[in-house]
Amino acid sequence: MLRFIFILMLAVPVIHGSIAHAQTQEPTPEWVHLMRSKTPNVLEVIRLRDVWCQNRECDIEEGFEGEEGREDTWNHEFRRWLRRIDGINDQGFVAMPDLRRQEQKDRAYLKAIQQQRLTKKSTANWEGVGPFRTDQIASTDWGNPGSGHLYIVRRAPDNPSVVYAGCASCGVWKTTDAGENWFLLTKDELVTEVYALTVVNANTVYFGNKRDQKIYKTTNGGTTWTILGGSTFSDYGVSFQDITAANSNPLILFAATNNGLFRTNDGGNTWSRIKGGDWQEVEFKPGDDNTVYGVRLVDKHTEFWKSTDGGLTFSVKTSNWVGIGSASSASNFSGFANNSNASVTFTSDPELGSGGNTDFTIELRVRQTAGSYWSSFLGNVAWQYDRRAGVSLGVGGGGSLYFRIADGTNQVALSGPNIADAEWHHVVVVYRATGTKELWVDGTLKASSTTNITTNTQNGSTLRLFSYTAGWNLPANVSHVRIWNTALSQNTLDTYWAADVPAGHPNYANLLHEWRFTEGAGTNVGDSKGSNAGTISGGAGTYAWITNQNMDRIVESFGNSSEEQKRTEIAVTPAEPNRIYALLSGDMNGGSGLVGLYRSDDGGETWTHKCCGTGPGGPASLSNPNVMGYSSDGTEEDGQYYYDMSLAVSPTNAAKHGRTN
Repeated sequence: MLRFIFILMLAVPVIHGSIAHAQTQEPTPEWVHLMRSKTPNVLEVIRLRDVWCQNRECDIEEGFEGEEGREDTWNHEFRRWLRRIDGINDQGFVAMPDLRRQEQKDRAYLKAIQQQRLTKKSTANWEGVGPFRTDQIASTDWGNPGSGHLYIVRRAPDNPSVVYAGCASCGVWKTTDAGENWFLLTKDELVTEVYALTVVNANTVYFGNKRDQKIYKTTNGGTTWTILGGSTFSDYGVSFQDITAANSNPLILFAATNNGLFRTNDGGNTWSRIKGGDWQEVEFKPGDDNTVYGVRLVDKHTEFWKSTDGGLTFSVKTSNWVGIGSASSASNFSGFANNSNASVTFTSDPELGSGGNTDFTIELRVRQTAGSYWSSFLGNVAWQYDRRAGVSLGVGGGGSLYFRIADGTNQVALSGPNIADAEWHHVVVVYRATGTKELWVDGTLKASSTTNITTNTQNGSTLRLFSYTAGWNLPANVSHVRIWNTALSQNTLDTYWAADVPAGHPNYANLLHEWRFTEGAGTNVGDSKGSNAGTISGGAGTYAWITNQNMDRIVESFGNSSEEQKRTEIAVTPAEPNRIYALLSGDMNGGSGLVGLYRSDDGGETWTHKCCGTGPGGPASLSNPNVMGYSSDGTEEDGQYYYDMSLAVSPTNAAKHGRTN
C-alpha cells in the first residue's frame, strides 16, 4: 500500500539542465554564518567581514549578479542587515527593544486602525481584511520580501472544518469552513510573527508570540486571549519554535524554543525549563502522555531526544541518526558554579608551550549558563591584551568558544561554536608545538591550526578560572579541569573523558593537574594529581558548589566541515503510535537540500533512511530530487531555504506516503 506523508516545500521549481553544484564555489564565510545566526554579535560580524574584505572590493556597489557573484550577494545582505539594527549593547549584541515604549506605539497604531475602520466611507468594492500590521524585521529580512507566508497550520481534532494558521508577519488566522473563508483573530493584539501554535480543541488554542516572548491562550475560539508565562520566557530571550499539548491531559504542554525546552502542568500559567539548547520540535506519542519526542539543534547537526516520564527527563537516541557518530555520558559528578564575578586562583602557573611542556592538552567539562564575550574559563591572561604572552580558553568577541596562545608578538587562535546553551560540554585543546593545534567540543574537531610560534606563556600572572577584571565575567559551571604535558590522542580522550583519571591511564605520568571540585564547601579547590591548589574569591552568592551533575557527549560524524544538517521536522500518527517520520535538511553536498526522509518503527530507538537522496546527504542532481530549491550554482543563495518545509502523516493510515516539491 502507498504510504501517505505530506512534504510541503514552497515554490520549488525543478529546471532540467540547470542544476549546478557548488563544490567549486567559495564556501560561505564565517561572518555570513554568524550574521545569519539567531544571536549574532554585530561587532564580531563587522570584524570578521573586514578581515574577509582585505583582498576583495567589498565596498563597490554592484548589482546582485555582479562579477563577484555570491560575494556580491553576501555584501548586499550585509548592508540590509545593518540597516535593520537599531542599536547594540556594550557587548556588541543587538540591543533588546524597549517593550514598554514599543507597546505604547503599537497600541496607538491599533487604535488608529480601529478608528479608520469605524469612520471610513468608501464606494469601492474592496475592503482591507488584514494583516493590519506587519513584522518589520521579517518583512525587510533579506530573502523574505513581504514575509506573508504561513509558518504553521493546525486543525482542530474535534472539528475538521476548524483550522488555525500562524504566519510570518500577520498573526493568527482561523477558518470554520475548511478553508473557504479566513478571518484574523489577533488584529487587536500586539502579535505578528507566529511560528508555534497548538490546537487542543476547536475552542482552546495556544501560540507563542515572538514580539513579547509570551504564550497566548484562548478558550473561546480566539474571541479573547489570555497572556501567559510572566517573565519566564523573556528572561531567557526566546523565540518560540513549537508548542504541543498532551493527548489526554491538556494542562500539560511543552514549548520548544531557541533557548530551551519548557514544560507546564497547569495549562500554561507557570513554566519550567527542562533542558537548554535550541529546540526545533516537540511531539507526544499518540495515546501516551508519558512518551515525548523532541528535536534539538546543536551547531551543525540535529539530535532526536525521547522521554518516557512525561518530559521530566530526556535521553538522546542516536542509532542511524544522521550526523551523529556516537554518544556517551558522565553521571553524578561535582563542579563549581560561577554565578557572577567569582574566580579561582591557583598556586602556580604551568609553563605551557615551552620548557618541559612544549606539547600540552587542556581538558574540562563546562556548562555556560548565559551569553558573554571576551572572558575566560581558564587562563593566565586577560582577553583585552590580544597578543600578550599567555594562554586563554574561553569566549571570544562573537560569544563563541575561543582559544588563543601568544608570545607577545605572534599568536595562535582557534574559534569554536557558541556553547551558551546551559548544557554540559566536553571541551579540549590539544597543542603540538611543531604540529597541529586543535580545538575539540564533545569529541568533534571544531578548529585547527598548523601555525608554529616560539611561546613562553608565563607572564607574571597566575593561572585562573574565570574573571580577571570587573565586567568580564563568565557565568558558567566547570568540572574535571585537567592539564597534561602531552598531546593526547583522540582515542585516549574518547576512552577516559567521563571518568576520574585512573592510575592505569596510558598517559598518567603526563597529567600535571586535575581539579574535580568534590570539596562541596569552603574556598579551597584541591588538585588530585599535583599540588596546584586553588583559592576561590568572590562574595556571597557569586559562586556555588554543585553535585549530582549529568551530561551527554554527542559526537558529530560529518566528514566535511562545511556540511550542516540544520533542520528536522518530525511527525507521528495515531494509526501507528510507535512510528515516527523525520524529514531532515540542511547545507549538504554543495547546496541547500534534503538530507533525507527517515522512519522509526520503535518509538525513535532506531532509524531507517526511506527516500529523497542517495542515502544520508546525497548530491542534488537531475535524477535525484534532493533539492529544496533552485539556484544557478546549486547553493541556498536565491533558492528555497532549508527550513521552508512541513511534514504531516495521515491520522488514519500510516501505511501511505507521498511527496511533492
